[in-house]
Amino acid sequence: MTRELTEGPYYFDVDSIRSDIREDRLGTTLRLVILVQDSETCAPIPDAVLDVWHCDAGGSYSGFESASQGSGGAAGGGPGGNSGPTDDETYLRGAQVTDAEGVVEFVTIYPGWYSGRTVHIHCKVHLDTTTLLFFDDALATEVYAAEPYSAVGRDVDNTSDSIVEDSLVLTVTAADDGYLGLINFGVDPA
Repeated sequence: MTRELTEGPYYFDVDSIRSDIREDRLGTTLRLVILVQDSETCAPIPDAVLDVWHCDAGGSYSGFESASQGSGGAAGGGPGGNSGPTDDETYLRGAQVTDAEGVVEFVTIYPGWYSGRTVHIHCKVHLDTTTLLFFDDALATEVYAAEPYSAVGRDVDNTSDSIVEDSLVLTVTAADDGYLGLINFGVDPA
């Protein structure tokens, strides 16, 4: 079963079913494919709603741009809990409904990072499961050597972030226009 992790302070229901969540954000393209399956039978779970959200290359979260700047992200003290958005931005947020095979696909950018946390994407399966997806440190170093990521210095990697779970590190391969990230979520549908 996929381990549940923090929702963080920057979640809000964007109520936007869409596969391309980039809007105007610059960064390396990431196609994110997630399989949602029953943790006991491995049967796909169709019609589950999966939300994803993450910060942009500079560490800003849509809906919370001012709160996620400066000391940065959830580790920076943010708005504390889930108090609701502070602006109308919706970039790098969206939801998809799993198909008959339990699969969703998003087109996004490789996420930025903020002080106190390693590179990650938040995911919420609307079966009451929230977790984070992480990236291999060597790949993060490679991506962050180029613009727009190189403008921000990274201070946390997977070995120094206390909540990283190896089973939640995406399998990432190079694609024509960026990267393809794959992962299976095992959930308890009961």
